Amino acid sequence: MNEQWRELQENYAGMSEDELQSVAQDAYDLTDMAKQALGAEISRRNLKIDLQAAPVPEESAAPEPETEAGPETEPETESEEQPQETAEEETSYTPHCPRCHSTEIVFQSLDLDPLTKSAFDSKYNWSCDACGYHWKDDGIEKET
Repeated sequence: MNEQWRELQENYAGMSEDELQSVAQDAYDLTDMAKQALGAEISRRNLKIDLQAAPVPEESAAPEPETEAGPETEPETESEEQPQETAEEETSYTPHCPRCHSTEIVFQSLDLDPLTKSAFDSKYNWSCDACGYHWKDDGIEKET
Protein backbone atom coordinates (compact mmCIF):
# COMPACT_ATOMS: atom_id res chain seq x y z
CA MET A 1 0.00 0.00 0.00
CA ASN A 2 2.81 2.44 0.87
CA GLU A 3 4.49 1.58 -2.43
CA GLN A 4 1.32 2.54 -4.31
CA TRP A 5 1.11 5.82 -2.38
CA ARG A 6 4.77 6.59 -3.14
CA GLU A 7 4.22 5.90 -6.85
CA LEU A 8 1.18 8.20 -6.90
CA GLN A 9 3.13 10.95 -5.11
CA GLU A 10 6.03 10.67 -7.58
CA ASN A 11 3.65 10.67 -10.54
CA TYR A 12 1.78 13.80 -9.41
CA ALA A 13 5.00 15.54 -8.31
CA GLY A 14 6.33 15.16 -11.87
CA MET A 15 3.27 16.79 -13.44
CA SER A 16 2.93 20.41 -14.51
CA GLU A 17 0.22 22.64 -13.05
CA ASP A 18 -1.82 22.24 -16.25
CA GLU A 19 -1.51 18.45 -16.05
CA LEU A 20 -2.64 18.47 -12.41
CA GLN A 21 -5.61 20.68 -13.39
CA SER A 22 -6.56 18.20 -16.10
CA VAL A 23 -6.38 15.22 -13.73
CA ALA A 24 -8.34 17.15 -11.06
CA GLN A 25 -11.14 17.77 -13.56
CA ASP A 26 -11.61 13.99 -13.82
CA ALA A 27 -10.90 13.24 -10.12
CA TYR A 28 -14.26 11.47 -9.80
CA ASP A 29 -12.72 8.61 -11.83
CA LEU A 30 -9.73 8.21 -9.46
CA THR A 31 -9.38 5.78 -6.58
CA ASP A 32 -9.66 7.24 -3.09
CA MET A 33 -5.91 6.92 -2.59
CA ALA A 34 -5.21 8.66 -5.90
CA LYS A 35 -7.58 11.49 -4.95
CA GLN A 36 -5.79 11.91 -1.62
CA ALA A 37 -2.37 11.92 -3.28
CA LEU A 38 -3.52 14.40 -5.92
CA GLY A 39 -5.03 16.67 -3.28
CA ALA A 40 -1.83 16.48 -1.23
CA GLU A 41 0.32 17.48 -4.23
CA ILE A 42 -2.00 20.35 -5.13
CA SER A 43 -1.88 21.54 -1.51
CA ARG A 44 1.91 21.14 -1.33
CA ARG A 45 2.24 23.50 -4.31
CA ASN A 46 -0.36 25.91 -2.88
CA LEU A 47 -2.38 25.67 -6.10
CA LYS A 48 -6.00 26.79 -6.29
CA ILE A 49 -7.27 23.65 -8.02
CA ASP A 50 -10.44 21.85 -6.91
CA LEU A 51 -10.95 18.12 -7.35
CA GLN A 52 -14.08 17.41 -9.37
CA ALA A 53 -16.21 14.95 -7.37
CA ALA A 54 -18.71 14.25 -10.18
CA PRO A 55 -18.81 14.71 -13.94
CA VAL A 56 -20.02 18.10 -15.11
CA PRO A 57 -23.26 17.60 -17.04
CA GLU A 58 -22.95 18.57 -20.67
CA GLU A 59 -25.54 20.96 -22.04
CA SER A 60 -27.95 19.35 -24.42
CA ALA A 61 -27.38 20.16 -28.07
CA ALA A 62 -30.98 19.23 -28.95
CA PRO A 63 -33.33 22.22 -29.33
CA GLU A 64 -36.12 22.63 -26.80
CA PRO A 65 -39.52 21.60 -28.18
CA GLU A 66 -41.92 24.49 -28.66
CA THR A 67 -45.11 24.50 -26.64
CA GLU A 68 -48.51 25.35 -28.06
CA ALA A 69 -48.94 28.25 -25.63
CA GLY A 70 -46.12 30.21 -27.26
CA PRO A 71 -43.25 32.31 -25.93
CA GLU A 72 -45.02 33.58 -22.78
CA THR A 73 -44.63 30.15 -21.12
CA GLU A 74 -40.87 29.81 -21.71
CA PRO A 75 -38.90 29.27 -18.49
CA GLU A 76 -36.48 31.95 -17.39
CA THR A 77 -32.93 31.11 -18.42
CA GLU A 78 -31.27 32.76 -15.41
CA SER A 79 -33.22 30.75 -12.82
CA GLU A 80 -32.36 27.49 -14.61
CA GLU A 81 -28.61 28.23 -14.62
CA GLN A 82 -28.34 29.06 -10.92
CA PRO A 83 -29.00 25.51 -9.64
CA GLN A 84 -26.38 24.15 -12.08
CA GLU A 85 -23.74 26.55 -10.74
CA THR A 86 -24.60 25.63 -7.15
CA ALA A 87 -24.41 21.91 -7.94
CA GLU A 88 -21.03 22.40 -9.62
CA GLU A 89 -19.67 24.27 -6.59
CA GLU A 90 -20.80 21.45 -4.29
CA THR A 91 -18.98 18.77 -6.31
CA SER A 92 -15.48 20.16 -5.85
CA TYR A 93 -13.42 19.64 -2.72
CA THR A 94 -10.02 20.83 -1.61
CA PRO A 95 -8.65 19.19 1.53
CA HIS A 96 -7.73 21.54 4.37
CA CYS A 97 -6.53 21.60 7.97
CA PRO A 98 -9.38 21.11 10.46
CA ARG A 99 -7.78 23.59 12.86
CA CYS A 100 -6.68 26.59 10.73
CA HIS A 101 -8.40 25.64 7.41
CA SER A 102 -5.15 26.06 5.46
CA THR A 103 -4.74 23.99 2.30
CA GLU A 104 -1.03 23.57 3.09
CA ILE A 105 -1.48 20.01 4.31
CA VAL A 106 0.86 17.06 3.87
CA PHE A 107 -0.02 13.39 3.83
CA GLN A 108 2.32 11.66 6.30
CA SER A 109 1.34 7.97 6.29
CA LEU A 110 -1.43 5.41 6.05
CA ASP A 111 -2.32 3.23 9.07
CA LEU A 112 -3.79 -0.03 7.78
CA ASP A 113 -6.46 -1.70 9.92
CA PRO A 114 -4.55 -4.57 11.63
CA LEU A 115 -7.49 -6.98 11.34
CA THR A 116 -8.41 -6.53 7.69
CA LYS A 117 -5.20 -4.95 6.29
CA SER A 118 -7.60 -3.08 4.01
CA ALA A 119 -7.15 0.48 2.79
CA PHE A 120 -10.92 0.95 3.15
CA ASP A 121 -10.67 0.69 6.95
CA SER A 122 -7.40 2.61 7.17
CA LYS A 123 -6.63 5.97 8.75
CA TYR A 124 -4.76 8.69 6.90
CA ASN A 125 -2.18 10.66 8.91
CA TRP A 126 -1.91 14.34 7.95
CA SER A 127 -0.02 17.41 9.12
CA CYS A 128 -0.49 21.11 8.42
CA ASP A 129 2.54 23.12 7.29
CA ALA A 130 0.80 26.35 8.26
CA CYS A 131 -0.01 25.64 11.94
CA GLY A 132 1.78 22.33 12.69
CA TYR A 133 -1.41 20.45 13.60
CA HIS A 134 -1.40 16.63 13.14
CA TRP A 135 -4.56 14.57 12.67
CA LYS A 136 -5.96 11.28 11.38
CA ASP A 137 -9.04 10.73 9.29
CA ASP A 138 -10.65 8.06 7.18
CA GLY A 139 -10.09 9.95 3.93
CA ILE A 140 -13.77 10.69 3.40
CA GLU A 141 -15.00 14.25 3.08
CA LYS A 142 -17.31 15.29 5.90
CA GLU A 143 -20.41 17.35 5.15
CA THR A 144 -20.38 20.82 6.69
